[in-house]
Amino acid sequence: MRRVVFILAVALLPMAVWGQTDDDLPYVDVKKDAAGKYGYYYENGDCLLPPLFDWALQFGLGDRATAVKYMDLYYVIDREGYLILPTGFEDMPDVYKNFAVVGEEGKRYVIDLQGNRLSPEGWSVEPLERSHADPLFFAMTPVGDETGGAYLADFRFEPLSEVRATSFRHMIYCPEVFEYNISDGVLSRYGLMNAEGDVLIPADTYYLGLSEKSLWGLDGSYALVHAAGMEGLYDEEDKERTVFVEATKGNITTLYDVTGEVVVPAQKHTTESKYYKRNTKKYLVPYLHALSGNKERYEERVDDAFRRSTWFEPKAMPTPREYSMVASIEQHERQQQEELEREREIERQREREAYYAAERESEAQSDASDSADDNSGGDDSYAGVDALASAYAMLGGDFSGGEQVKLSSYVPKEGTLPTNLEIYYMSEQGGFLHIVIMDIGGYPCVSITDIAGNDLFMSIKQPETRRDDFLFAGEDEYKYKTLSIRKDWSSVTLGDKTYEMVMTADEVQDMLKLLGQ
Repeated sequence: MRRVVFILAVALLPMAVWGQTDDDLPYVDVKKDAAGKYGYYYENGDCLLPPLFDWALQFGLGDRATAVKYMDLYYVIDREGYLILPTGFEDMPDVYKNFAVVGEEGKRYVIDLQGNRLSPEGWSVEPLERSHADPLFFAMTPVGDETGGAYLADFRFEPLSEVRATSFRHMIYCPEVFEYNISDGVLSRYGLMNAEGDVLIPADTYYLGLSEKSLWGLDGSYALVHAAGMEGLYDEEDKERTVFVEATKGNITTLYDVTGEVVVPAQKHTTESKYYKRNTKKYLVPYLHALSGNKERYEERVDDAFRRSTWFEPKAMPTPREYSMVASIEQHERQQQEELEREREIERQREREAYYAAERESEAQSDASDSADDNSGGDDSYAGVDALASAYAMLGGDFSGGEQVKLSSYVPKEGTLPTNLEIYYMSEQGGFLHIVIMDIGGYPCVSITDIAGNDLFMSIKQPETRRDDFLFAGEDEYKYKTLSIRKDWSSVTLGDKTYEMVMTADEVQDMLKLLGQ
C-alpha cells in the first residue's frame, strides 16, 4: 500500500474553541451534492463542512473525529475539518471517540486524536468490536509473521497471554471475557479467557465454538428459580451475571459459568429443555444457591481483571487543529482549475495558429485579396463614403440617410448563427468589416479584418445568446474586445462602432469590379 501526503501545509487558526465535552457534540449527517461531493450538515440543515469530499462518514453523537475520502485516499478529520494526521491511507481507518486505527492491512496501528502513535512499531493491531461501545482490546500480530495467530492486548499494547489465537471475540452476554479460536485450517479449537489473558476454559475442538446461555433466557428458568426457592435472592445485576457457557464436543457437553467454573460435568446433550431439566436438581440448584461464592469468583476472575486492563484507555484531548483539510482541498482544487485553464489556453493558442494558417493559405489563393490590397488605404476604411455609396447603389442597395439595408438571400436566417460563413458589413462613415465565422471546437469562432486585411477582432469562446443579439468576447491581444451581431443580421457592433449595411461576398466582388472601372 502507498501512503501519500497530498495535503499542503496550510496552518490556520482554530475555528472553534476547545472545551466542549463529548455530550455537547451533536450528530452530524453527510449529504451528497449534485456534483457527487459529500459535506456535513446538522439536523436543522446548517452546513458544518462544505461538500468537498469524495466519500464521508457521519459524526455520531459525541464523536470528535471521523473518516473521509479524497482523491482515492482516506483521512481522519475533526469537526472543524482539521486533519488528525496529514497522511492519507488506501484502507479506511476505524475512528472511535478517543482514538483511531489506521494503516494498511497487516500493518495497522493505533493513534490518539492528536495524531500520536500509541501501538508500537513492528506490530499490527485490529480492534475487537463490542456492542454499543468503543473497543478496549485488540488482536495484536507481529508484522510479517507468517506463522499466524495474534495475541490479546489492551491499550498497553503488550501481549496479555502467551496464547496465540486465530481470532478473539467478546462474549455477548458477558463482554468482559473473550472466546478465542485456534485453527490450523482443518480443525478449530475454542476456549475462554479473561481481560488479563488468564485462560478460563482451555481450548478444545468444541462443535461450533462456545455457546452462551443466560439463565433468564433458558426455557423454564423462572420455574427453575421458583422450584429452588430463590425468589428475591437474585437482583438484576446478579441475573445479568448468571451466564453459562456450553462447550460441546461431539454430542458431549460440559456446562461452565463465565469464570470457568464447571456447573454440569461432561455428559450427553439432547435437547436444551431436557438437558437443563435433567440437571436442575443435582447441579443447577446447588450452583444457584451458592450466589455469594459465585459473585466473589466473578469479581475476581472477570470484573477486576477487566477493570485493571481498561484503566489504560486513552482520555479525551483536543485535536491538533494544525492542518485544515478543507482549506487544503480548496487550494488544491484552485490549483487544478488554474492548471486546467493553462491547458485550455495552450489549446486555444494552437487553434488560433491553425486558424491563422488556414486564413493565410486562403488569402494566398484568393484573387479577391489581391484586388483588395490594390484598393486598400492602409486603415479600416475602404474608400470615401461617396465612392462606397455609389458602388453599392449600382448593386441595388440603398445607402441614403443611413437606412437599414434589406437582407438578401445570402444573409443567414434570423435567429441562427451558422458557421463557415463569410459576410461583410459597411458603415455610413465608410468603415468596412470582413467577418468569417468558422466551427472550432464545437462552437462558432469569429475573425474580423478590415479592407486591408488587418486583424481587428478574434473570439474563440462560446458566445452569449441574448434577447436581440449574439455577444462575442474578444481575445486580449486584439484591438476590439466585444462583437455584437444582431439576431436578424441587420447590423453588427464592433467595440462602440455599428455597421448597418450587410453585403455578401459576391456583392463585395461586384462592387470592387465597379470601383475598379
